[in-house]
Amino acid sequence: MANEPLAGESSHRHVAGALEPFRPDAVILHGSAMLTMLRALAWCRMHGVEAIITSDSSTHGARPGPRRWMKMLTIPILLRQYRAALTMSDRSERHLASLHYPRERMFRTPMMIDEGFWKARGERAAIRAR
Repeated sequence: MANEPLAGESSHRHVAGALEPFRPDAVILHGSAMLTMLRALAWCRMHGVEAIITSDSSTHGARPGPRRWMKMLTIPILLRQYRAALTMSDRSERHLASLHYPRERMFRTPMMIDEGFWKARGERAAIRAR
């Protein structure tokens, strides 16, 4: 497949190779937990391209401990790299605000899911349970 990295090709080169031909004005990235998303963010910063984050994650439900503490310290720094955030709920907006992300840079967007997929998955689970 043309969009798949070649053997030995780094993920960063693949992301750059995928973005470069488009010469985008902005790139929407889903979160920052995956290395590929961080590499795409780095590409945006190096090329003066606006990065927009969309994420439904929250550290509020996470168990207290060193990992949560580190996230609460580092994520606000990372979030400053994004020009805007696409939010899906009041909860996600409260979460971003708690991380000092400016509310004026948050924009509500519908959450798009494949209801058929999740319905079928639920039916399979009910059948297995029986």
